[in-house]
Amino acid sequence: MKTFRILAFDGGGVKGALSVEILSRICDKYQNFLDDVDLFTGTSTGSIIASLLANKVSIKDLSYLYSVPVAKKFFLTPTSIYFVLSLIILI
Repeated sequence: MKTFRILAFDGGGVKGALSVEILSRICDKYQNFLDDVDLFTGTSTGSIIASLLANKVSIKDLSYLYSVPVAKKFFLTPTSIYFVLSLIILI
């Protein structure tokens, strides 16, 4: 029977940045790590990460998404809903 590999990400806003950083370090050590994953899943911010990874968005781009300047724009401006919609359109 084939092994089915699932990579799940937790929710919780800023924890997404930690998840991306840990994943980045894993991928630095094991370059083909994500190639062996059969299913990406997550809750809340984890679902954003999972969706982007499933659509082959790079770890570098994910790190940028969870960077301080982008997070400030996302959480501190009244136009943040447009930012979220632009991400959804990318997927």
